[in-house]
Amino acid sequence: MKTAQTILHVGLDVHKESIAVALAGSDGSPLRYGTIAGHLQAMDKLINKLQKPGQELRFCHEAGPFGFVLCRHLRRQGYLCEVVAPSLIPKRAGDRIKTDYRDAEQLARLFRAGELTPVRVPDESDEAVRQIAWKAQQRLYARQRSSNGNRPRRRPRAHKKRRPT
Repeated sequence: MKTAQTILHVGLDVHKESIAVALAGSDGSPLRYGTIAGHLQAMDKLINKLQKPGQELRFCHEAGPFGFVLCRHLRRQGYLCEVVAPSLIPKRAGDRIKTDYRDAEQLARLFRAGELTPVRVPDESDEAVRQIAWKAQQRLYARQRSSNGNRPRRRPRAHKKRRPT
């Protein structure tokens, strides 16, 4: 007989140096787990601590400069990981306090409720092409700035008042 699996939703607020973690089980409100270092080895250590028999882990975090690498890493290990655009996260009116823990708790709670819209995670080749195009565009902008910066600026002419004749 197959036992029912419980699902643990893990909300992550990812930064360069740290990742804030919050957990939302099927019962109760989200719990603050803590902060871990911002590298993949720390994430693997967290997974080993959270993983229990009969429990499925599902991860969710906001899109950002470090998120796609983390998401691909978790998916390679067989975990469900969703990346959400920050602009698509529902927010209450007047809720202006933003902390890492509150963001992680909100992600875990909304992910458990199914209220988040995931974005597509590009694979490594797509991301490499985007990086090449971005660098080419930056070189073009830099060249334009340098060529425009060397020209003398033309002053706008002042309007002369006409004398009555």
